[in-house]
Amino acid sequence: MKIRFISLTILVLCGLFAFTTSCEKDEPPAVILYPEEGYFGNNILNESQFDIKVTNENENFWYSVRAELPEDASLKIIIRNVSHTNWAMSASSQNGWARTNENPDDSVHVLLYYASGPEVCDGKVRFGKHGSNTIEFYENHSTEPNRIKDITY
Repeated sequence: MKIRFISLTILVLCGLFAFTTSCEKDEPPAVILYPEEGYFGNNILNESQFDIKVTNENENFWYSVRAELPEDASLKIIIRNVSHTNWAMSASSQNGWARTNENPDDSVHVLLYYASGPEVCDGKVRFGKHGSNTIEFYENHSTEPNRIKDITY
């Protein structure tokens, strides 16, 4: 009887050990980086605020839309032109982004950027007239924005 109890106890403990070590651990979400600068200049996705100059007939002022995604990361960026002024995006200088002009809520002047990692994404952007934009960040399949940034130019 004593041997059966010990055998049963060992069997239960081995089962519990096997179960707890084989369970998938929750991993922290992938961290997406938004460096201060990209290939085209200051990065409008970076948390810092900086003066954005408006392109005029004499000068073009270009900025980057840069994100560095590790493996298993995903990102959706929605840029809303809330002032409804002219702006320009250089579609020929997009790296790593899938970009669309689809309007998710029938807003005017909306750009959507999509990416999945591992990828270093960078795009070229300039602004035509004085105005403002809201940038919404949806990281790792989030249905609500993880961060919102307002920029004025």
